[in-house]
Amino acid sequence: DAQAAIDLIKGIFPKIPKWQSYIRDLAHRQGFLLSRYGGIRWFWSVKRWDAKQGREVAGDDAEAALAYPVQNNAFGKKRESMLDLAAGGLDEKYRMNNDIHDAAYFDCPNQYLDEAIHNIKQVMEAPARKLVNATFPNGLVISVDVKIGPSLGELKKVN
Repeated sequence: DAQAAIDLIKGIFPKIPKWQSYIRDLAHRQGFLLSRYGGIRWFWSVKRWDAKQGREVAGDDAEAALAYPVQNNAFGKKRESMLDLAAGGLDEKYRMNNDIHDAAYFDCPNQYLDEAIHNIKQVMEAPARKLVNATFPNGLVISVDVKIGPSLGELKKVN
């Protein structure tokens, strides 16, 4: 069933397997991939020779090579947003106190809460300056959720 689903997706979106092959070949040939945000990751085994099959097959790093551009560009966009918050002094004003994986945490004084929700969301959802292409000519935009509460265990989503 899983292979049928994969084959269906590849049939609907034929550019996906071409892109995957391109990324794997590039990572194998160079030994690394460089993201648009300047992140680099080294790969030692994207492809390997299988003597039994008499051909190259996917190595231990094949899937990691495919995941790297998306993961690092997502991290780059978040870092870009964190730097924008700092440049505007919003990290200090709203007392940013932690940055874990895909979330930023603030201990915002109540007097700034409404403006903080608006301003932080606006910065986080600004178009990614380095992720511009024909599909996203002004930069990729990713929506974010805002949650507030007295503790991490009591956060509620803000609509």
